[in-house]
Amino acid sequence: MKYDPIIKASKGKGTPRLPEDVIILPVEEDLDRCGELLQSAPIRTLFRFMKVHVGSHASKQLGVAGPVLGAPQAVMLLENLVAMGAKRVLCFGWCGSLAPDVVVGDFVIPVRAVCEEGTSSHYPLPGVRVGADPALRGSVERCSRNRAAKVHQGIVWTTDAPYRETPHKIERVRNQGALAVEMELSALFKAARFHSVRLAALLVVSDELFSGVWKHGFRDERFRNSREEGLHIVIESLAVHE
Repeated sequence: MKYDPIIKASKGKGTPRLPEDVIILPVEEDLDRCGELLQSAPIRTLFRFMKVHVGSHASKQLGVAGPVLGAPQAVMLLENLVAMGAKRVLCFGWCGSLAPDVVVGDFVIPVRAVCEEGTSSHYPLPGVRVGADPALRGSVERCSRNRAAKVHQGIVWTTDAPYRETPHKIERVRNQGALAVEMELSALFKAARFHSVRLAALLVVSDELFSGVWKHGFRDERFRNSREEGLHIVIESLAVHE
């Protein structure tokens, strides 16, 4: 076939099977905390640093995987998760706000992503506009209701170059409706659709760029609280989703 790769993610006899529902956590601290909440156990290590665990919530088994940094690593992980049996994936990560009403500690539920990374183009889907799976995104939205942090839904900007988030680029993507910036989702959305996997995400705002001056909130209590709350949201979203 024209689009068949020479190297594929492992599906050998020794490859462990995953539950169909998996959480990707780009940040290792969130990955470890999610593992604690699910009382997960390791089943595989990929590329010597990506952990794949299995745990459970409300009698439902869930996979947990990460960490990753940027689109290439995220999609390499996703390819392997799909080979191991994943069918529904939620990504819980961090983002920088591009809008004044989106502040540190808020949640963003991405609908789709403005692509400025190099991985997506390798997953050809001519004429198809990709984004978050509507049903899985709806589950995240429902589980986010009545939470302490404010929840926004909208477009995010995915970039490979976090040190090139210039005022001009921020203005351009804001004009396209982007609320926040991160490093993985446009590629994850595209690769998931390519493999007929349902994927959505929940992001917590870790820093703000909309003023033209970088304001980080990594030590902010609102950010710390929302990270914990966000883990419960994504776990619940997959545990109750059919």
